[in-house]
Amino acid sequence: MVVLRTERLGLRRPVIGDIAEVCAVHADPETSRHRPSGPDADERASRVRLQGWIADWRERGIGYWAVRARTPQEAAETPAARAGESGTPARARATAARRTTEDARGIGEHLGNRDRMLSGRGEEAAPGAGGEVLGFGGLRFHELDGEEVLNLYYRFRPSAWGRGYAPEMAAAALAVGRERFPGVPIVAIIRDSNLSSLKVAERIGMRHDRTITYVGMNSHVFLLGSS
Repeated sequence: MVVLRTERLGLRRPVIGDIAEVCAVHADPETSRHRPSGPDADERASRVRLQGWIADWRERGIGYWAVRARTPQEAAETPAARAGESGTPARARATAARRTTEDARGIGEHLGNRDRMLSGRGEEAAPGAGGEVLGFGGLRFHELDGEEVLNLYYRFRPSAWGRGYAPEMAAAALAVGRERFPGVPIVAIIRDSNLSSLKVAERIGMRHDRTITYVGMNSHVFLLGSS
């Protein structure tokens, strides 16, 4: 199981054992306020969603992560902490996000080879170590206006909102996407009423590219620049 770490988060590929968490997050009306189709209707809908995510990792070598809180012991072992770096929490998170690019080197080989060797049984249960699963997110291949892109997505439990987890996870996702698929555009498609996600896109360095009608809703497309 390949795990990518940021300052406060552990990011790993999802497994069937995550079904309860997927359902809890995606069946919650509060987390689906800006989703045109609303919350998942039942566990079956969440299971279909999760199975698609697992298939992404197996077939494309990238996909959405299960995002969990790192334990205090793990957090004390971040690259920044080991190096004795100081600074504000925001600066420390930015440093940790930049370092995910280094952590991402070689991940493609692990995901492409190691994950393909996992048996179906190996994907049934989520690892027991670590903190609470806060939500799900990352990059997934998607077609937008006839072009293949990597779509940035995240959804967290309401109890995790307002703590800066979304930009921390998203910065790690952008680093991995750039490292592994440098020629594929990375976009975020955000409904115009989702003000918090619009702010996150700007905060992590994405720029507004255009406004479209997406699944019947007025939405903004943010694009990661080439620099």
